[in-house]
Amino acid sequence: MDIFSADKADKKDIKRFYKSQRYSAGFLGDDRCFLVRDTAVKNTPIIASVIVSYCSTSPFLHALVVDIKHQKQGLATALIKHCQQHFNSLVCFCEPKLASLYLANRFQVINDIKMAKSMPEQLTSRFDSYRQHTPSLLALSAKQSE
Repeated sequence: MDIFSADKADKKDIKRFYKSQRYSAGFLGDDRCFLVRDTAVKNTPIIASVIVSYCSTSPFLHALVVDIKHQKQGLATALIKHCQQHFNSLVCFCEPKLASLYLANRFQVINDIKMAKSMPEQLTSRFDSYRQHTPSLLALSAKQSE
């Protein structure tokens, strides 16, 4: 299975995929979406997807979802690594139960002091808003190693 960079024609399929996974994902403006389909054929169902949005100057990785029938096959890791090849740095938010996935892929937890220094205000505000509903939420970041 290959990872594809989504184009405008994929937008309806992407929204349909997230809805079928009961995941509320939205495009934030300047977005890149990467997806995995069963085959290279354009009209086959999406089985995994991730969105990277620019919030100020920081690429924000979000909406990483793998269809339940295709989980535990390394697709989430493949999508993360693919994003890391395209962006020098990434920030994401996750629940603690998913932290090991990101930590295994060179992400580090951002503590409150680091957050104040490293995350743009737009992401810090978004994180604070999400934490009101999910107090255990973590912020993580990854930079390409030199």
